[in-house]
Amino acid sequence: MSKRKIKIALAGNPNSGKTTLFNAFTGLKQKVGNYPGITVEKKTGKSNLSADIDAKIIDLPGTYSLFPKSMDEEVAQQVLCNSTDQDYPDVTIIIADATNLRRSIFLLTQVIDLNMNVVLALNMVDIATKKGILVNVDLLSEALAIQVVAINARKSKGIESLKEAIINAIDEKPKQPFLDVSKIFKGIIEKANVIRGIENNYASFLALCKQKLSGEVINRCALNQLCKNNDIIPERAQAKETVKRYKAIDKIIQLAVKKGKPEGKYQFTKKVDDLLIHPFFGYVIFLSILFLLFQAVFSWSAYPMELIDSLFTNLSIITANAMPQGMLNDLVVNGILAGLGGIVIFVPQIAFLFAFIAFLEDTGYMARVSFITDKLLRGVGLNGRSIIPLLSGAACAVPAIMSARTISSWKERLITIMVTPLMSCSARLPVYTLIIAMIIPAEDFLGFNLQGLVLMVFYLIGFVSAIGVAYLMKFIIKSKERSYYIMEMPSYKIPDWKTVVYAIIEKVKVFLFDAGKIIIAVSIVLWFLSSFAPGKKFEQIEQQWAGKARCRNAHCS
Repeated sequence: MSKRKIKIALAGNPNSGKTTLFNAFTGLKQKVGNYPGITVEKKTGKSNLSADIDAKIIDLPGTYSLFPKSMDEEVAQQVLCNSTDQDYPDVTIIIADATNLRRSIFLLTQVIDLNMNVVLALNMVDIATKKGILVNVDLLSEALAIQVVAINARKSKGIESLKEAIINAIDEKPKQPFLDVSKIFKGIIEKANVIRGIENNYASFLALCKQKLSGEVINRCALNQLCKNNDIIPERAQAKETVKRYKAIDKIIQLAVKKGKPEGKYQFTKKVDDLLIHPFFGYVIFLSILFLLFQAVFSWSAYPMELIDSLFTNLSIITANAMPQGMLNDLVVNGILAGLGGIVIFVPQIAFLFAFIAFLEDTGYMARVSFITDKLLRGVGLNGRSIIPLLSGAACAVPAIMSARTISSWKERLITIMVTPLMSCSARLPVYTLIIAMIIPAEDFLGFNLQGLVLMVFYLIGFVSAIGVAYLMKFIIKSKERSYYIMEMPSYKIPDWKTVVYAIIEKVKVFLFDAGKIIIAVSIVLWFLSSFAPGKKFEQIEQQWAGKARCRNAHCS
């Protein structure tokens, strides 16, 4: 008897524990690709729900609502709102941070109104309890008319209960909408349903608000005319619906969530936040962490880089001796192996740097960095979210540029992409190392290695250059789009090492397979040019200058 196969989408706000739950569900049975036509990562995996049900798990990019403000959020909206999409789920799990429930429920209620089968996974309930936030799961489930399961994704607690809830939700018939938009915009939603040929009130409302839903290009003119005839301004309609939705959500929060006294350590956490996001000391602490990060990355990566270098040197010697002398030997040794060596040697630095970044993100500190740098970066045409691509650019510009997709403003996203390559990436390190070794003495300065300090200055020059060019591009690139920055401070957490390891593996794979094939191709081209360049030109130049030198010496004597 063949197993039943279903699709499950994981959706939720950023920093709600969605990826951790994805890892708990799938383990190593996952793969990462790109959504068709765009560079947004697509994570899918497999999980056994029961003896007769297999599930394909789709980890959607984090989003706050179905009104997308970035490429990531747009992908989540397209999958959830388009029943013809290849990843359209049989069941959608909304992962909510129990310490910040109001915003998560906003997305949840939108998905409910799309007539989808939904389960709410209430994550971090233990942290919420310690903060004095008491959530009554039964009351919340009753008020929302869906199944709610308390879980701890980091410790894989509640996963089996969540699987049971998913199985029960597979064949559930959609209940009444949470907020009936047809009552807010009477007679208009029904006409939009007729135009679209689909009986889905909330999807038709999204289409009226000019959201890009699949197949809406054909109906766009008719929908615009419907708005015009009924004096519907999409932005105002969206604002009106949002206000009414939050009013309904607040009633549920008052019913199901009670506030108690937080534990002492969470009062201490607030004091730590006051220091970490301080207008002055926040920057001092961030620069200090950045300095220690670079010192550690370059110190720790030195040994594995030397080991990789020696391995490829020995491999080149063995290959050169094993193969018959000739053009093929030269191509393999000086073209292919030299190119591979030039790629793999930087893997330790990229791995260490992204390990630190993943660690800082998982603890919750990176959100604070984005917050404190937003005001500074906004003055030069960037965004608080730009700091992560800029930092990642110190390892490799390829994954760094890909991470810029989370920036909502197309202008700020474009400027970030354009200036990220100005950051000093790992490929420039051999040049820096050679220059520093020739000029800077191997001495200590204020207890730190002087050469390491100079290397840090080189990287700071790259950052200052990126900031300067971004400031100029701010005036060159014109946009009427109003930019804003929303960042909810996640609670401090002990990093989930599985998530950190997966992040490192994925970033290294991007470097090896995306940038690597280009580097190898360039290496082969350089080998070809050096092997088939006009012969004996350098020898002739050397002989010419040597002759002139002899004549000059003879004249002097």
